Amino acid sequence: MQRLLTNQTLKPLKVVSQFSRRSSTMDEFGSNGLHWLKQRQAAAKSDPIYRKVFLFICLPALAFGAYRAHVVHEEELERGRPEYIPYEYRAIRTKLLYVTRWFSLCEPQSENLVD
Repeated sequence: MQRLLTNQTLKPLKVVSQFSRRSSTMDEFGSNGLHWLKQRQAAAKSDPIYRKVFLFICLPALAFGAYRAHVVHEEELERGRPEYIPYEYRAIRTKLLYVTRWFSLCEPQSENLVD
């Protein structure tokens, strides 16, 4: 380890970027409320447009979608479920779980397996 340190020369790191400290005034953050007022005045032109789009396009589309989903659901309820067909291969549990194998190993085994 000492040998590695003596063969290598350490160089100072280069500064990649320097940070400059700038003081910020309170007006930039809107602490006095003027920033919020300026934003509201700039957005005042678009507010009525979005309100009309919501009232005359979005709400009717939502209502129509809810009505259509209700109608489709009622049609499915009228048809009912299909008749159950008991297949031989459906829901067959042949594998033992790890827990049941562990419990079966803990139980005392009888010597006479056949009665």
